[in-house]
Amino acid sequence: RLGNQIDRLKGKLKGLDGQAASTGQKLAGLVATLGLGRGIRRIVGGAANFQAEVTKAAAIEGGGNKDQLTEAVNATAQVAAGTPTQVAELATTLARAGFEADEIVISLRDIVAAAEATDVPFAEMGSIASNNLRAMGLSADQTGNILDVLVATANSSNQSILDLGESLKYTAPMARTFGVNINEAAALTALLANSGIKGSDAGTALRSVFDRITRAATGARGELLGLTKGNQKLSKAFKALGADILDTEGNLKPMDEVIISLRDGFQSIDNLGQKAEIAKALFGQQQGSKILALLNQTDISVEKLFDTVRNSGGISAETRKNMDSFALTTKVLGGNFEILTNQIGGAFISVLDPLAKILNQFLTDISKLPKPIKDFGAGLAAAGIAALALKVTMVTLTSLGVKALIFGKIGALMTKLAIGTKLAAAANVIFNACPQSLLGERFPN
Repeated sequence: RLGNQIDRLKGKLKGLDGQAASTGQKLAGLVATLGLGRGIRRIVGGAANFQAEVTKAAAIEGGGNKDQLTEAVNATAQVAAGTPTQVAELATTLARAGFEADEIVISLRDIVAAAEATDVPFAEMGSIASNNLRAMGLSADQTGNILDVLVATANSSNQSILDLGESLKYTAPMARTFGVNINEAAALTALLANSGIKGSDAGTALRSVFDRITRAATGARGELLGLTKGNQKLSKAFKALGADILDTEGNLKPMDEVIISLRDGFQSIDNLGQKAEIAKALFGQQQGSKILALLNQTDISVEKLFDTVRNSGGISAETRKNMDSFALTTKVLGGNFEILTNQIGGAFISVLDPLAKILNQFLTDISKLPKPIKDFGAGLAAAGIAALALKVTMVTLTSLGVKALIFGKIGALMTKLAIGTKLAAAANVIFNACPQSLLGERFPN
């Protein structure tokens, strides 16, 4: 007997072990299915975001060139240390700046290389480049050149590319007006940055100095009409300074020569009071100290910085190459992987998009139905959802082997309830069969 009981116990344990293994396999399958679903949802979501960004860029550009932009964005993303969506955001930034599709296409790679060389987001670099291209009246095919100037300036002075962009936002339009090119305007911001003056502070100072020194030098030559006291004061101050900053045609000389000439003029004045008075008259109360910081540069530092900026061709690509690392390589790899997942997600979207549109139209039509019909439909829908929930619960419980346990307990409860009902019925029969007199004796009032 003991041996038989042990054998039966082993059989039960083996059965429990089999049930546990089966339940574990089902749970694992369920988890795997849920994980796959989440993965597909992420892929489709990423592809949808990418398509939305490229569509937005094409819509803003207005030429109906979505396919052209998509191809250019993906081609750039294959070599970029970023994602296709980030490159698409750059395309949107350029489209907002008024770039046409062809201009966007030829600008993407240069901007991405410059962004990586200065460690700023693609879209921000695109904004800085486009602002300065337009401010200086340059075409999109000059994007690479202007980016080289920006990268060389930022990386050779005490400022970031964002500081430089903020400075040039104020400086570039005025520089163009007075014939100062982007190289020299950028070099001036670098000299100010090395003196601790950067961003909008540097930009407003330079914007003021271009106007004031040009009027002062022109007035000193007797070429102004002298219609305002301000111009007369500028002319007189510049004569006292004795600087030579205009060429034979009346335009500003190269700015490194201008700085050295102004500096030498100030150094020739021994009286500090006169020096301060001339600086205030030429540059104004607020900007005078900033410009003096610009002028207090050695010949070597001025020449070196201007030479660096003027010979900046190809510096963006060279700097990006020198920054190459495993971290950047993995970012490029991540971008290529996202290109692949976007293609997979695009295949899902091509199927899901028409279905979503049909469902949207269906829901729109339902919303237009009369209220009684909508109320009746809502009741049916609630009943259907409840039935579906019950069905899903039963299927889930069955798959996990729990259904039999729960319904076994429910069955036992129902059996007990049936026995109780039968006992109550028998008691009722006996109660009705007893004579009332007997009951009265047994249970007097």
